[in-house]
Amino acid sequence: MGWDLTRVGVALGRRRGWVREQLKRFNDESLAGLEDRRAENPGRTPSLNNGDVAELKKALADKAPDGGLWTGPKVRASITARKNKQAGKRSGFRYLKRLGYSLQQPQTQHGSANLEAQEAFNKIGPFVDDIPKKAALEATVEVWAQDEARIGLKPTTRRIIWAEKNHRPVVKQHLGYEWLYLYGFVRLTTGDVEWLLLPAVNIPTFNLALEHFARAVGASETNRIVLVLDGAGWHTSKDVVWPKELHPLVLPAYSPELQPAEKLGPLVREATANRFIKTLDEVEQILVDRCRHLITEPETIAAHTRFGWWPADGNQ
Repeated sequence: MGWDLTRVGVALGRRRGWVREQLKRFNDESLAGLEDRRAENPGRTPSLNNGDVAELKKALADKAPDGGLWTGPKVRASITARKNKQAGKRSGFRYLKRLGYSLQQPQTQHGSANLEAQEAFNKIGPFVDDIPKKAALEATVEVWAQDEARIGLKPTTRRIIWAEKNHRPVVKQHLGYEWLYLYGFVRLTTGDVEWLLLPAVNIPTFNLALEHFARAVGASETNRIVLVLDGAGWHTSKDVVWPKELHPLVLPAYSPELQPAEKLGPLVREATANRFIKTLDEVEQILVDRCRHLITEPETIAAHTRFGWWPADGNQ
């Protein structure tokens, strides 16, 4: 008993029309008609020619026509306007990807930043190498960065979170104005961190933090620490007591984007986001638990703080 087209399609996992097309090609061209010809398929005619693509790329460097930010739908509308016919639903996203665009979090930069000073700071490798020479010792050198973050009863809200469709999440919050200060130290090459949770940011408290940090990381005559930090008054005051094994390296003014330790605050603050917290004691316990957890995840820390230009230290 012969097989009909439907039975052949079921056996091959194909539709009846596909089987009919293959049978016609075999009857017309014998076995040559069954060859794979997908490489010869010219594909869909592109919405834009090369000139149109060049114009679109130039337009993306400026604001969108409505004065706002470019989005996939706005690119699609631009393509529709250029070709005077409706573009495909995902054409905007395809052209953004084709032109090398992706969704990214912008890096802020202060309007008064000295870009030349920042570029010079990016070449601190020679300074790090010179530390043992200045000390006249056979010393290793570790490069750490330090910053403080204020975290308290003022709610931390994450505006974009995963939630079930058609169920807009509600975040219950308590507004307060009591604070703790997280002193974070991070070693860029390894993701090692040291945390201190203290009640203030001032010179005496910073002196206490430096003393604790030097002791915790084993700073010594043969293990020198370069500590990168910003130019806050309690960092640079003549009243700051620097352990002799620590060597401060102050960032150029208005340069938070050069400070890897800036990334520590958001990592810790994530634990307080979208939570109902009534007392500072609750905040403290949440932060302690979060910091203890992050100590066990140096890969996570390094992924956020290991800037590409940062020099390798001498004791990896």
